[in-house]
Order: sequence, then C-alpha cells, then structure tokens
Amino acid sequence: RAASGDALVQLMALSGGLEERLWQLLPSKARKGVQRLAQEQEGVTLLAAVPCEEDAMKKDVIVTEDARAGCFICVSELTPHSWADLQAGESFLKTTTK
Repeated sequence: RAASGDALVQLMALSGGLEERLWQLLPSKARKGVQRLAQEQEGVTLLAAVPCEEDAMKKDVIVTEDARAGCFICVSELTPHSWADLQAGESFLKTTTK
C-alpha cells in the first residue's frame, strides 16, 4: 500500500493534483493516507481546479496517438460506477459494455 500511495503522490506532484471528482472516488482511509504522504513532501498539491491536459483528453484521441492505450481506462472515463467495477476486479471491457 505504501508503494501505491507514493506512486499516487508522485503522479499528483507531476500533474498538479487530482480533480475533486476523482479524489472522492478514493475511500476515506486512502485519502487520509495520501494526505499524510503528501504533507511529507514539499509542494504537492492534492486537488486541482481543472484536470491536467492529458486527463481531460477523450480516449479516442489518446488511442489515435498510441493504440496501446486502447486496453486501459482513461481518467476521462472514470465514474463512480466504473471505479466500483474496477475495485471489484471486473475488467475494463466489462465496465464499458454495461
């Protein structure tokens, strides 16, 4: 868990934070853990007012640039329902065909 928290904090540092809608997808315990890790590092913004450019891109644009992205879920596609499906271990293909 510590490694995943560190990775999330590093991504947040690079992107300027997470959108509020994405932050709320994380369980409260996970948010507190990430907040604790972020406080240990200087200059990490947790929440962003707007998504970073890459997070706002539609999947078809990303796949056009790199076809390998087709098998992944993009940030712009995350919803509470798709997040719950992913946490339950359902594949991305199942979440997109519902």
